[in-house]
Amino acid sequence: MSRSTSGPTSSRQSRLARVYQGTTVALRLPAYRRYFLGQQLGHIGQWIQILAEAWLAFEISDGSGTAVGVITAARFLPAFVLGPWIGLFVDRRAKRKALISAALLTILCAVTLGVLVAFDWVTLPILAILAFTAGAAVAVESTSRFAYVLEIAGYRNAGNTSALTGASYNFARIVGPIAGGALISLGRIELCFLVNAVIYLWVALTLFRMRLIADDAAPQARRKGQIREGFHYLAKHRQLRRTILLTGWVFVFANNFNVILPMLARDDLHGDASTFSYLMAALGIGALLGVPLAATRPHYGNRLVALATLAFGSSMVLASFAPGIVAMLLALALIGANELLLLTSSSTLVQVTSDPAMLGRVQALRGIVTQGATPLGAILTGFLVDLLDARAGLAIGGWG
Repeated sequence: MSRSTSGPTSSRQSRLARVYQGTTVALRLPAYRRYFLGQQLGHIGQWIQILAEAWLAFEISDGSGTAVGVITAARFLPAFVLGPWIGLFVDRRAKRKALISAALLTILCAVTLGVLVAFDWVTLPILAILAFTAGAAVAVESTSRFAYVLEIAGYRNAGNTSALTGASYNFARIVGPIAGGALISLGRIELCFLVNAVIYLWVALTLFRMRLIADDAAPQARRKGQIREGFHYLAKHRQLRRTILLTGWVFVFANNFNVILPMLARDDLHGDASTFSYLMAALGIGALLGVPLAATRPHYGNRLVALATLAFGSSMVLASFAPGIVAMLLALALIGANELLLLTSSSTLVQVTSDPAMLGRVQALRGIVTQGATPLGAILTGFLVDLLDARAGLAIGGWG
């Protein structure tokens, strides 16, 4: 009797152990582990500030979805208008030093916004300018990270590090909005920005110390025509081009939760900032549940990217019909899992098929199409939810 009981239990434990080992393989590397912990804190700080920016715009504008869309667009616009120069900036510098520059700029923006809010000096134009500047820092950070993790973890762990980055980002999507929502509910929204500044001070110090355990790779030498070279490289590689354009199309229509969910929380679910934070957290919980599948995939090809795109859109349409907050939270969790698989599969495919010398520029061009597509989608979605409602925004995004 005991043998028949312990057999299945032992088998399940063995499977769970293999999944855990496959999911955390890159974390066994000391340099990547230290970087990952700093990245985790940074993602939490970013989500606290993103939530605060959206809610601040919502309050200043007396509940305008269009205003929230404009602020969201301002945060993502640098990846679109500055992408080629950001990519070249990253390729010409040691990636760790580029990450430090991004962290310092984030601190400056967060402190400035926190002080302005504390003294009630903030307006929508000022908020848009600071969101744009913070977005430029994020664009430099994400482009640099794309190449830096390959330096400290290696190409064979590219899929695993992409999934772990997604896990970090989505764990922060749970913790950050809840923490930000709590601060906003206390009437201290300025603390959201100041907390992010303190977090990024720690991130910068972590990156300074990284030089003790991981050497910086040599940056690319300066020469004329390097921006044009990045465009030509992408034009010649069909697989890269198709992957980037497909994910960019999805981002225009479907990746606008910062715009949709405040309206959904207040107007449809009759909630407040806490409700908004729970909806954002549900996306993160779903993504975390999808990490083992994404992190242990042996191959990342165009077929997986296409299937993940279809699943992501279908789950958004399903969410638009979810009755009540419990069903909506479950539907958003499903969206989060599918979104993680899409982002992991597409980013890993771009990482492992790009020339290392071109990686910064390729990632920046990917940012133009993906992150840079978000401003257009944010403004369009804000207009649609004002004209129709938040559920229509989910449905149209999924069908798009």
